[in-house]
Formats: sequence, structure tokens, C-alpha cells
Amino acid sequence: METALTTSMEDYVETILQVLTEKQGVRASDIAERMEVSKPSVTGALQALARQKLVNYEPYDVISLTDKGKKVARAVLRRHEVLRRFLKDVLAIPEKEAEKTACCMEHAISARVTEKIAVLTDLITRCPAAKSRCAPAIRAARG
Repeated sequence: METALTTSMEDYVETILQVLTEKQGVRASDIAERMEVSKPSVTGALQALARQKLVNYEPYDVISLTDKGKKVARAVLRRHEVLRRFLKDVLAIPEKEAEKTACCMEHAISARVTEKIAVLTDLITRCPAAKSRCAPAIRAARG
């Protein structure tokens, strides 16, 4: 039986994908360090993700994402990056705050909304007229 992914589960698959882009293999200790959680918490999450067929996991072995897990992780990472870029580049939110806020928001928006935000961000950041019209309103709102 397949259940919906929790925010935490999405964070785990996203973290695994990020570590995989930096290293050949992922271990539970890599995840624990990156997410600042205990190793037993990682073990529990990995067991749940394995039941969902999102990760290949055996204790003391390297961890990998299944094809399904890669698809989920890429979608979460895409939402995160689109939101971070929108917050930072369009709304002029400082980097750390944009990163933290994007991490919270990424779990609540659909793929459709993500793509619309991406299009809007591209329009505003690439079009000088749009940028010049938006900038004063953004500065005024920061007031």
C-alpha cells in the first residue's frame, strides 16, 4: 500500500539526491550530518522510504534512489530552487531567509504553481521593463 509522502520524507529524498550529486555513494551518516538529525532517525526514515520503493536500503550499505525516488527528489528540488530563486531574485529576500523559506514552501505547492512561478521569475529577471516596474513596488513593500 502506497501512502502520500510527508514533508520529512520529501526532505530525505531531496537530501539523498543532493549528496549523490557530490559523492558516488550515500551512507546514513551522510544524511544524518546534512540534515542535522540522529542516525536512528535516518534509519527509520530510510526504512519507510524503502517500503515506498523510493530508496534501495540495506543496513550498513550505500543508499541509492530508485527511479521513482529520483523522480520525486528531482520534483522536490525543482520546487525548492524555483521558490528560492523567486524569493531572492524577484522579492529581494536575503539568501539565507530565501533558502529557509523555500524549504518550508516547497512541500505545499503543486507542479503547476511551481511552473507558473518559474515563468514569472524568468520574465521579471530577464525583462528590463518588468524589472524596473517591479523594483519600486518591492522596495516600498520592504519599507
